Amino acid sequence: MSLSPDTDDDWDDDELSGISDEEISSADRIKFLESEFDKILENIKTNPNTETKEQLAKKYGTVIDQLDQQCMWLPRNLTNTPTGHTFDRFKPLIELLLESPRCNAFPSWQDNEQKETILHISTRKNHQSLIRFVCEKLEDPKKGLLELSINRLSCLHIAAQRGRPDPDLMKLLLELVNDPEADLKGMEGNTPLHLAVDIQACEPGQHKVVEVLLNACKGAVRLKNSDSLTPLQYHYKSRDSPAFNRRKKRAKRIEAMLKLNCLRLDIDRDETREILYSGTVDRREFAFDLVGYEEIRADDLNHLSTHISLETILKSVVIPDLTVHPTEDYLAAKVLAKRSTVNRAPGNPFMDQTDESYERYRASSSTPGQQATDPHEPRGLSQSAGQSIIEYDESDEAGDSDNPDEPPDCPGRIDYCWIFQWLRHQGVTKILRVSVQDRQHKPHSDQSIRWSLKGMGVEILDWNKLDICPRTIRKAAPAVRDLTLYCSGNNAVLGSWMAPGGLAKLEHLKVLNIKILQGLESLQRTAAQADRFKKKLLEERRRWCHVQHEKVPAKETPTCACHQIKVKWSIVGNNGKSVKSNTDNEDDKKAEVEKQEWIKCMERFADFIRAYRLDIEEQEAPPRIKVALIDDGVDGLNGELSSVIAAGQTFSERTNHDYNPYFKSTRGHGTIMAMLIRKICPNLRLYVAKLNEQRTGRNTMSITAESAVKAVNWAVDNKVHLISMSWTISQTTNPATIQDLVTAINRAVQNGILIFCSVSDQGPRDTGQYPARCNRDNSFLIGTATISGQAWRWNGTNEVDYILPGTDLDVQIHDELFDSRLRNVYESGSSLATALASGLAALILDCIALYDVDDLALMKEKAHARMKMALNSISPAPRSSNRDDGKYLHVWDTFGKALEDDRKRDRVKLKFVVDILMSRVRQEVGT
Repeated sequence: MSLSPDTDDDWDDDELSGISDEEISSADRIKFLESEFDKILENIKTNPNTETKEQLAKKYGTVIDQLDQQCMWLPRNLTNTPTGHTFDRFKPLIELLLESPRCNAFPSWQDNEQKETILHISTRKNHQSLIRFVCEKLEDPKKGLLELSINRLSCLHIAAQRGRPDPDLMKLLLELVNDPEADLKGMEGNTPLHLAVDIQACEPGQHKVVEVLLNACKGAVRLKNSDSLTPLQYHYKSRDSPAFNRRKKRAKRIEAMLKLNCLRLDIDRDETREILYSGTVDRREFAFDLVGYEEIRADDLNHLSTHISLETILKSVVIPDLTVHPTEDYLAAKVLAKRSTVNRAPGNPFMDQTDESYERYRASSSTPGQQATDPHEPRGLSQSAGQSIIEYDESDEAGDSDNPDEPPDCPGRIDYCWIFQWLRHQGVTKILRVSVQDRQHKPHSDQSIRWSLKGMGVEILDWNKLDICPRTIRKAAPAVRDLTLYCSGNNAVLGSWMAPGGLAKLEHLKVLNIKILQGLESLQRTAAQADRFKKKLLEERRRWCHVQHEKVPAKETPTCACHQIKVKWSIVGNNGKSVKSNTDNEDDKKAEVEKQEWIKCMERFADFIRAYRLDIEEQEAPPRIKVALIDDGVDGLNGELSSVIAAGQTFSERTNHDYNPYFKSTRGHGTIMAMLIRKICPNLRLYVAKLNEQRTGRNTMSITAESAVKAVNWAVDNKVHLISMSWTISQTTNPATIQDLVTAINRAVQNGILIFCSVSDQGPRDTGQYPARCNRDNSFLIGTATISGQAWRWNGTNEVDYILPGTDLDVQIHDELFDSRLRNVYESGSSLATALASGLAALILDCIALYDVDDLALMKEKAHARMKMALNSISPAPRSSNRDDGKYLHVWDTFGKALEDDRKRDRVKLKFVVDILMSRVRQEVGT
């Protein structure tokens, strides 16, 4: 029997009878079917017309019906079909195969020694058309794509290590899997990213495949294989191959991509180290922080080089208000230059080193027409200090051609230039986040900022200097995606930022925070100007992006993400009050509503429990919960707070052996804490202990451990139920005094007192570990939750017990005199979250005391453990091993639901809450 490629005749059933098992061996039968099936494929390929499924069934149905799982060649032969538009002719045939009773499972048939399916083979041959069509017809394409061959390789593993890298193939597979959390581990526990970064796979273009994998799964760099190696560590190990010398340049590029992806993750220092390094050797620092220093010499930075090795990519550089003295070589050169008369031009006062003479020299040396401008942008915008606010001449490279080995010579400060110069000398090529506190009276010049940051690829920038020129930002940090700017309140500055040549040209910018001083205008007018700035900037950004998109060829995808930009502004008023912009982001709005709902939910329940106690106290008097607030004092003149203060004691010393009274808050911090605690638990009795503080720096105060010891012991003597401490002490404090604090905290724990402590809000430099560390197993360490219920990035590396709302909380206490002295109406920090947690714990005890006093005694027996049971009962979601999962307390699931039905009696509502809170405790004691 034969089949002519151009025949349209139907197949003869009599001829097909020759392939029966009775007349021909099974092997010959399968071989014969393969030959005939190849003729079908050739027929379809050469036929210029695409036949329908019905037409194909009529012509070739008898052969197709003979195909079964013995035809293991079927997947391989189908992958030989052409790609592109020609493949459309084969789609009806594949549909017929899928519908055939005997071969509808052919996508899972295994071919060749590797036991590969059609999807495996199609991936190996890069037949994207076939992969897409087969997956469209499968009920579970993910299962097929992640199925492992005998070598434990999925389609993604095969695509990751193809000899000819194709990022489009990897994009297609990931799109079809459509599950960034899928288990992608294969042979030896390796993920596709492991295999993609193997030195053997480092062919030209492989970095694009790696980039696709990193973009699709942000946490892929964290996954370890069976040898406990992350992809970066696996890459280092694979470099032992001789192939490394031939592929060193490509390997270095992939190494940088892996490091960059890791350092962009919002994870703590220890986990970052675990991803980067597999052993204890060759561990480098990936953050540089000078907080705590007030004055250093540039030459002293070289001393760090003897014992610190920096990564080429840094996660962050943090510089406080700091004086950096120039190097000795620089000072010597300046002295020689000043003394020299040979190279000094007549009438050139540059070497006089005075701001006034330098400005005169600059003015006299300018030539007409030197500064060309963009006709569409405003002119004449200037700072009060005489600097140019905006430089519109794109061809003007002044300041960009300075000597890269020496800071620019300008009247502004150059202190921080020495720091960034030293970082460059240490091999640092990129810094993800830069946070700098500049001086307002004499800040760094724009030229110095450009010189410091140029070429560093900064992505998050917060340089606290007023009115930075927008062109300076574009030159210094063209890749910035998160930018914080400071405005003096001059509307001309906002005009320069929103101008066509301003911030709109920052292509990668996604988040913009503007902090504005009120200046000479009213708050209302300043806010209106800020809103106008936001509106005009976004309009200009859209216009600029439209122009950029038109320049991009039709086949390419524009890279500008202008429509995702998020602009926020805040104004600091002359009276200390602040005003913030309304958010336009839907996720932020939803999260903000949730944060407000947390507070409102607890306020509603607080009103309920206050009224409930007033009603029952006519017949009985359940004990009130005693909370010790150890802080900087509480405003005892405030009517609402004075009504709950039961006692107070001060340990804050003044001169001549006098003491600062506990009923006056030094900075208002303790008053705010007291108000938040009372907001959640209105029936408490407050015991106020005022701490002593000592000056430890130019603008810093530190709590003394001695006063903390006395305060804790005083609280224990007053038999309080709970101690709230929204502050931290560094472990570097006098060890003997720290031991006294440990003893005092242990005494409190032994007396059944609950301990609530804050993290230090220092982020990666979290050194404030006390008082929580005094008895970590019996202390509640509280961190801050963002408006979306996630852990705040400044919580540090501590493993917190719970996170509560603590960002942008309204801290007004509705006392006109107190609120008028507030520096900010909205505050953030773990101290606020700790106050809420303390109030919540006190409320739990109050509810239990009001319902059954015997249960209150039960809670005191194992105070910490049983309070933890009660808190965990509030949120029904199970706690997992993730660092912050399950630690955000969803109070509305308990306290909110209790008040949903107004028809229920108050006793029933309270019982609903207490039953939830005491469920695990009662289960433990068997009641």
